[in-house]
Amino acid sequence: MSSVMNIPAIDEAESLLQEADTMNPGPWIGHSIITAFCARKIAEHCFDLNADTAYVFGLLHDIGRRFGVTDMKHIIDGYIL
Repeated sequence: MSSVMNIPAIDEAESLLQEADTMNPGPWIGHSIITAFCARKIAEHCFDLNADTAYVFGLLHDIGRRFGVTDMKHIIDGYIL
């Protein structure tokens, strides 16, 4: 993990998403990848945002879905993870 606020490094976040894909494959994986790409591009144009951090947050924003279809509970599941 990076030293800033316990944010996973990019390779760790990508590994978590790959693991999640084996646990609960689905279109949410591609959605998370696109979200990460877009978040990075937006952050690159904002002087006060870190593009790598935005990318990691995009990758992991739905990580609680790794446990299956749980409606909005995936938010809590992701937080606990």
